[in-house]
Amino acid sequence: MNGKSFQFNLISIFYVYYHMAHSIQNLLFILIAILVLGSCKKKYPDSIYFGQNEGMDIQDYNVVLNANNLKPHASYKIDVDKDGEDDLECTTELIGPSNNPWYEKVRIDCLHDDILFEGSSNSDSTFHGQDTLYLDTMGQVWVTYLERYSCDRVNISDNGDPVLGNFQVNSYSIGQLINSSAEYQSERVYLYQEDEYWLRDELQLGPDTSYYSQIMRRYDCGWFPKNQNLYIGFKINKGRREKIGWVKVKVTGVQTLHLIQTGIQI
Repeated sequence: MNGKSFQFNLISIFYVYYHMAHSIQNLLFILIAILVLGSCKKKYPDSIYFGQNEGMDIQDYNVVLNANNLKPHASYKIDVDKDGEDDLECTTELIGPSNNPWYEKVRIDCLHDDILFEGSSNSDSTFHGQDTLYLDTMGQVWVTYLERYSCDRVNISDNGDPVLGNFQVNSYSIGQLINSSAEYQSERVYLYQEDEYWLRDELQLGPDTSYYSQIMRRYDCGWFPKNQNLYIGFKINKGRREKIGWVKVKVTGVQTLHLIQTGIQI
């Protein structure tokens, strides 16, 4: 091998290694850029006003859910971000076994853990009281042993049991502000439950005196305001993108829910 051939080979080898190193450097740069861009997420505003249109995807509805004796369960599912997955479900229902009165409920459910309602956790109390009731009807005496549960103290002798972390959604009017740093939980939330729910057991029947046992539940815990168009805030977190939005509803009658509108950041 002469000197010129040896020099040419060294130059060729250097050229190949230089371009290989340069290609690897470019490849590493591209990979780092992909990782950095992939880890970034669009930053949405931290707060919105209920009812605003700018920067929001608005869906209007004309849905009225009204449970009744012929149709004791009525529900409607909502895909708030239009990604093909249902996020919320609104429900009105009548519940009760055949030997007890039916009672009404209005609720909204989070259908997965990526959507959460805005609200507050309160330390509350459930009061428990006992009474004995007597009723005399033409020589027939009816004796009822009553156990009562309520959110408010009915009698001064009622005992209070603490309930910690009782989560309730907040209701808002148009133009009020919601912030992404507020408290959120993925929950089933009741907007209304009928005031009283009775369970009745027949203990003993006699020729002149009969004994019964009853449990009374008073759902007097401060329900969602009725007959008003109000907003419930939510947060949704899918694909590393956190958005806030609202559901606009109205509760009327006893077991009727009007679904009016949803809005979510875009």
